[in-house]
Amino acid sequence: MRAVADALGGAERLSRGELDRLAPVVAGLAEPDGRAGPELAAELNRIEREHGMSGPARRAFQALLARTGVATELPIELPLDDTPYWLRGDRPLAGHRSRPKLDGVVDVLVVGAGLTGASAAYHLAGRGLRVAVVDAGDPASEASGRNGGNFELLPENSIGIYPGLAPARREFVRRTRPDVSRAEARREGDRHAAAVLQLTLRNRRRLRELVERERIDCDYCPAGWIFLAHVERTDTGIVEEAQLIEAHGANVELWSPEKVRAELGVDTAFRARFLPEDGSYHPFRYACGVLERAVRRGVELYAGLPVLALASRGADEHEATTPEGRVVARRVIVATNAFTRELLPELAAIAPYQSQVMVTEHAPDRTRGRIVTSELGPVYFNQPRSGVRGDRAPLLFGGGDDRPLANPHSRRRSGAVHRLLLELRDGYFPELRGQPPSTEWIGPMAFTPDQLPAIGLLRPGLVVAAGFNGYGGSYTTARARPGRSSPSPATRRRGSTRTCSRRADSSGGSAADCSRELDHHPLARERRRREPVRPRDRLRASLQRLEARVVVPGVVVEEHEPSGVHRLGESDRVRDARVAPADA
Repeated sequence: MRAVADALGGAERLSRGELDRLAPVVAGLAEPDGRAGPELAAELNRIEREHGMSGPARRAFQALLARTGVATELPIELPLDDTPYWLRGDRPLAGHRSRPKLDGVVDVLVVGAGLTGASAAYHLAGRGLRVAVVDAGDPASEASGRNGGNFELLPENSIGIYPGLAPARREFVRRTRPDVSRAEARREGDRHAAAVLQLTLRNRRRLRELVERERIDCDYCPAGWIFLAHVERTDTGIVEEAQLIEAHGANVELWSPEKVRAELGVDTAFRARFLPEDGSYHPFRYACGVLERAVRRGVELYAGLPVLALASRGADEHEATTPEGRVVARRVIVATNAFTRELLPELAAIAPYQSQVMVTEHAPDRTRGRIVTSELGPVYFNQPRSGVRGDRAPLLFGGGDDRPLANPHSRRRSGAVHRLLLELRDGYFPELRGQPPSTEWIGPMAFTPDQLPAIGLLRPGLVVAAGFNGYGGSYTTARARPGRSSPSPATRRRGSTRTCSRRADSSGGSAADCSRELDHHPLARERRRREPVRPRDRLRASLQRLEARVVVPGVVVEEHEPSGVHRLGESDRVRDARVAPADA
């Protein structure tokens, strides 16, 4: 290890400079897969024991251990690197501008170039419409490039212990409508669950179709999803849930604790649910791949162009103000998720949260392409197939504590969540104990009070698709697909208000105005069967419909005249509500 000694130059206390000289030497001595062999690992351990280090040098040394898969005997600090795994390497659409300046009139303006915006653009391309996509940064560089990389059939988020999708929706109905009977709450909750499942099934099918048809290189791996129960109630809930899944024609397996141990190497006293068609993908490559195809077919893309304000002059005239001027759009799709309330303050209930995800290099490849989640933590983890080297692969491990954000632009990581993630990681992968993560990042999410997406018309011609509650991979591809009623260019030229949705005064809203319409949704059909609803009321159905005042993180819901977004799966009979700051 003469080269190592030369790099250190005989220094007893190491500075960041010595570590910078040491890093390429260690990389050259590592195995072909980047791991340290026994001799190099022993030398690195010796350096840690015998040399003092400044604070910056210590963090740089732990980064060196992280890259080579060597454990430390010191407390593991937040890694120097906070680059998301998905944003390593090339960023093909960074800074892309289809024209020097966006001006004039567009048929559809898509605000946000993440998973939702990219899918909307793709499905609108080639229809004879002028479609422009704008983003304050580079495409897919926020939530779509900073998540866990999963696509799942069931959004398992709940308040408290997860009892299964249908029981969770029944609990929500009972909590927000205490006057209804248990039988009615059960029927309503079951309708919610069925609607969500039908949507996520469409999303999963469409995701696969696009990847295969367009040959998008995005590490697509439908190897399955293992959900680990951790208490008796969840164990019972996934049994009932399996029946719901099968009733919708999807495949599901229930694994015994012995099966879990054999497949995953995890000891548990409870069962697991396995969905063999779910899995992982590279969300950044996928979003960019979808958007690239849209651009080839005529969609305009403007990266680094934030929309500062939106003013609606009418159903067919919406003025967007940017730092470079103004553009008029006949329809607008707001696909800004965690940043929605910055542009539309009336939707403050769509609250930004942040997740924290770390990567540990050279972990044993026990997941074999499957995603694993549990409410114990909670945790989610997977091992991207593009990183597999022999029997090792990087481990993406997230969860611990999703925290509300005052500023969705924040990149500040939590030391407490970092320590919790390490503790949880070591419980599932004890062989990684002491090994520092190579990177750890923050991802912005958008949560809604009822934990379901907000999708539909905010006002005629302006559509919101946001609030995916950490499950963008489960919803976004399907929710941005146009409905059958999207008009032809000839319809637009005749002066109809139907630029790319139904008439503003007709029978309902859309999933993204120019996307699949809410009137096709089973909940909307059920509402029409039960009671007549004026078209205007359907368009302006509120973001959150609650009969009583309900305190949710950061907001208080208060009754007022209806204004907002049609909510997927909420009660049809409760009064409209608005959201006010908690201290109002």
